[in-house]
Amino acid sequence: MKRRSFLKLGMGTGGCLVFGMSFSSSLFVQDKPSNFEPNAWIRIYPDNNIRLVVDRAEMGQGVMTALPTLIAEELDIAPTHVTLEFAGVDKAYINPTNRSQVTGRSSSIRDAWHPLREAGAAARMVLIEAAAKTWNVNAADCIAVEGYIRHNSGKQQTYGDFVQLAARIPIPKTIILKDKKNFKWIGHSIPRVDALPKATGKAEFGIDIILPNMLIAVVIRCPVRFGKLKSYQTEKSLEELHLVQIIVIPQGLALIATNYWHARQAAKHVEIEWEEGSFAKANTDNLKKKQQELLKKNGDTVSSKGDAQLIINFGKKTLEAYYQLPYLAHATMEPMNCTAIVNQGSCEIWVPTQAPQHSQFVAHKITGIRQKYIQVHTTFLGGGFGRRGETDFVAEAVEIAKQLPGTPIKLVWSREDDMQNDFYRPASSHRLRAAMKENGLPLAWYHHIVGPGILVQNLPNLMAPKLGWLPDFLEDVTEDFTRYAMKNWTNDPTSTEGASPLQYNIENSKIEYTHHDMGLPVGFWRSVGSSYNAFVVESFMDEIAHEVGRDSYEIRKELLQKNTRALAVLDKVAEISAWGKNITPYSLGIAQHYSMNTYVAQVVEVSVLKQQIKVHRVFCVVDCGYVINPDIVVSQMESSIVFGLTAALYGEITLDNGQVKESNFDTYPLLRMDEMPEIEVYIMPSSHAPTGVGEPGTPPIAPAVANAIFAATGIRLRSLPLKLT
Repeated sequence: MKRRSFLKLGMGTGGCLVFGMSFSSSLFVQDKPSNFEPNAWIRIYPDNNIRLVVDRAEMGQGVMTALPTLIAEELDIAPTHVTLEFAGVDKAYINPTNRSQVTGRSSSIRDAWHPLREAGAAARMVLIEAAAKTWNVNAADCIAVEGYIRHNSGKQQTYGDFVQLAARIPIPKTIILKDKKNFKWIGHSIPRVDALPKATGKAEFGIDIILPNMLIAVVIRCPVRFGKLKSYQTEKSLEELHLVQIIVIPQGLALIATNYWHARQAAKHVEIEWEEGSFAKANTDNLKKKQQELLKKNGDTVSSKGDAQLIINFGKKTLEAYYQLPYLAHATMEPMNCTAIVNQGSCEIWVPTQAPQHSQFVAHKITGIRQKYIQVHTTFLGGGFGRRGETDFVAEAVEIAKQLPGTPIKLVWSREDDMQNDFYRPASSHRLRAAMKENGLPLAWYHHIVGPGILVQNLPNLMAPKLGWLPDFLEDVTEDFTRYAMKNWTNDPTSTEGASPLQYNIENSKIEYTHHDMGLPVGFWRSVGSSYNAFVVESFMDEIAHEVGRDSYEIRKELLQKNTRALAVLDKVAEISAWGKNITPYSLGIAQHYSMNTYVAQVVEVSVLKQQIKVHRVFCVVDCGYVINPDIVVSQMESSIVFGLTAALYGEITLDNGQVKESNFDTYPLLRMDEMPEIEVYIMPSSHAPTGVGEPGTPPIAPAVANAIFAATGIRLRSLPLKLT
């Protein structure tokens, strides 16, 4: 969209100046300034308190610091001067990237860069105009500085002094943004707003919610996914089990108690008979075999240039390899939880969610209550990574609360619940082929991907909240039609991103995709399809380099000559890591990838001793456009690398007779502190608009490590997790 924002100006309750903003395409002035707008983004009070509604979930990525910085810069106030609150559900907060009120795809800063600055700039201009009218002076002789409007005579008053008059002044048609050279806070490392409350325990996560007369619920689910409750019995009474009630819900059996421990312990004394269903036959070995069989057949063409297959079939110098990647769990530190109250005609939810709009909608579908009477309170998130974009845990809490009207119900999952009932990163298999020229550069590239599709599975659910204004019967018809259309969808872009379009300049290329879904729920996992396609593409590029006797960095450099930003990032990481200088005793591996509109390249130092892999150091270069807060960029690169290393070295979800075998961190280990490598992050200077940093650091790390292992041992690992034994 050419212009995403509009601003509206008026008087809110308490006599505050209200600047509302949405991702739309026009400007207007609120006709009734006495009205309070609940979807306002900026509120300025007579006491000079400035309030910002944060419409993105804070799950550690730093939006509570970065978003206020954008407004504060244009208002010329310190970001610490802004009071924050999380947004409720409202159309004004819809993310234009996915047309829903969802935090994901590393899009928060990218989408807010202009709209939030325009909101701050509009407020500044109107306040200056109000001051000029009050003082009977020329507005050009006034400036906004540090919460004051100041005249060049030296006279000054706070912003709050002018809200009454400013609320009645039309917003200028042309909004003037600050010149970047005058930025005071954007581009600087400002301490994170959420650091202190998190360190002191004052930050309220979903699992911290306490309400009067609240009861705690746990749910016993069938060990086989999609299994249904057939019957249950217990020899002990509710009193003996310390339970308030036992409730049957569609997802299983809910045990209600006054505290979590009693509810969890009571589960040990309930005997349940399940109808396991057909999924009880699913297992990982069969999945791998089936995907390998499908790789030998032609897939649906995703993208094609030239005649790659013909050239490879008759090429003199060719290479072929097969790769396989497992399902992965999100393993957020805060397990899934949700608190809900269902009353007659209303519902209130407290939840750590990336998708408050979807949470509202699922509560509407369960209770029949109109969405405008369902209030969602978004709390801090103890890790998201895409998992908290799902609403399964919200549905369970609402189902239980519906059967206990007026009683606050907090549902809490155990670690085992979380690990074995996730929406996993898809398991996929890959076949790659290449033909090389006499100079060793690839002439043709072929990549066939087989695996389930996140959108094929979930698009009906993702679309549903957008249809909330439809009558129920039309909602159902539209949902059914979407599910039917998905069955015949030949390309799920979440499965092929990072592979197509191919970033390297190769004359002939073909990317194919075959949808294969064993039925295990899949979902968005940090960096989505790029998280596994980058491993495959960057590992195979390394294989080509070795096959033709070319340096891994040099061959990439030649193939990226037309991609200037990717090339600059690659050159910089080679420089800071002293690639080719032989100044480290460890083996080096290199990889680069473009995802979420951001360029990242990494070099790792790895040693292998007695088949044990040790990552000593990671060099990371990122081009994410204009940087709002360098510290946040560095921390997100570091956290993405840790997340990616855990997946590369340990991550694997396996199925046996329809049951997920991994249940806790003993069987699904995470990277430990003593395994943490030294990380050096370099941020490329850029004048481009900001892009995302929450996810792009993850894709290059696994292939960089695999390539370093090959350099150290001569063994090419083509599956994850990376193991030499």
